[in-house]
Amino acid sequence: MPRVVAGLEARRTVWYTYSVKRLFLLAIALTVLWIAGRLALPWWVEVKLRAIRRAGYPVTLTELDRWYPAVSKEANSAELYDAAFTKLAGRTGPVSLDGDKLIDGSQQKIPLSSEAKRSRDALLTNNGGALDLLHQAAALKQSRYPLNLGRFSVRPYSHLASLQLSAHLLEAEALRYADDQDGALAIRSVASLLGLARSLAAEPLIRSHLTLIKCQQTAVASLEQVINRATPADADLRSLAIMLNEADDSRSLTRAFVGQRCLGVYSFDLMMPSANPSAWPVKRSLPLWQQMTIYPVLFIRFPPLLYYPSGLMHWDELRYLKFMDRYIAATEAAFPKRLAAAQSSQRAVVQLPWFHVLTRQWLQNMNGSAIILKDAENAAWLRVARIAIAVERHRLAHGQLPATLAELVPAYFDTAPTDPFDPASAGLRYRKLAKGYVVYSIGSDATNNNGDKNKDITFTVER
Repeated sequence: MPRVVAGLEARRTVWYTYSVKRLFLLAIALTVLWIAGRLALPWWVEVKLRAIRRAGYPVTLTELDRWYPAVSKEANSAELYDAAFTKLAGRTGPVSLDGDKLIDGSQQKIPLSSEAKRSRDALLTNNGGALDLLHQAAALKQSRYPLNLGRFSVRPYSHLASLQLSAHLLEAEALRYADDQDGALAIRSVASLLGLARSLAAEPLIRSHLTLIKCQQTAVASLEQVINRATPADADLRSLAIMLNEADDSRSLTRAFVGQRCLGVYSFDLMMPSANPSAWPVKRSLPLWQQMTIYPVLFIRFPPLLYYPSGLMHWDELRYLKFMDRYIAATEAAFPKRLAAAQSSQRAVVQLPWFHVLTRQWLQNMNGSAIILKDAENAAWLRVARIAIAVERHRLAHGQLPATLAELVPAYFDTAPTDPFDPASAGLRYRKLAKGYVVYSIGSDATNNNGDKNKDITFTVER
């Protein structure tokens, strides 16, 4: 019996010694991995940032400010727009004072009430000075608003709100001229709407790009009403078609995501010191042995503080940069790959593990897939408008509507614009109505609803 007990004790001692050695070696291995990670991850982030710079893109907000092209005062439409904004007077929203919509797609020729017309005309008269400046500014193709993008701001930029108000003012003006059967001046108002949007094309911010989209969609909605109420001349329609074609440019979308990436890098840089305990002034002043005593207590009480020392924050930043690469590459892809790539990236964001907390939260809030989808819908609006202009030019030249869109090539298009949501098919659809016609995109549901304005992206002319 003593021999058995002695044997068990010997085995237990060997097992204990072996376990301690394994735990010791595991601790050493984990420590080596942690040190390697803490050294390698910041280095990989810097390597990534250098690669972005080599590709010609900014990384910091200061670099982003320099990347936003400077424009001479004489050529800068923003100078005139800012002057126009100071002259805006009265209510300039899309709804008139009696509650009737100025633009109503449900009935293409719905007349305004007498009171609504008086309110609209008074509004336009009171804003005559602003309108003159808006038209002058639209003639200039370059723009840079007086923003310092090198300084982060959470407040909305005032010029974006003023741009939207100005867009509604030009919308009301286009409708008034259309009601007066003055096609030339109505088209001028629509062209000024497109010029208003163009002033934001180089501004590398997502919120600026979304405002650009709103202005362009207001222009298309206004054009639809103008064509339903008046008969513009061929030369005016041709000039507007050129502007619509220039507006259908994804480079503005790409610039917006490049700017968003800089904001993300800035946010990580801002958070690093606050998450790094060794950077706290109150802790830096303490001897090392006291810091070593305090930190474990802090980590137990405040687990998020492990985010920086563990290297997870740098890993998170690296993942953020890779995801922004995916979104930027998506904006540069042709349809339909652009939409598929954006949706794939958004699904991957949702599936990110818990320790990529900042990347997952920021990218979910940004919702890059929704922004790219909104931009695709806007491209469809611009393209159906271009085809409608070609149909109207054909009607002016031949006295009748074309039987199919094929009749518009090559007289008005080398190649007819494709549907962003169905580029592999016959393209955008065209259907004659009992009176007039409808040009439409099948929209994001990828289903041909035969030009239903509630389901498809339509441009309808009922005359």
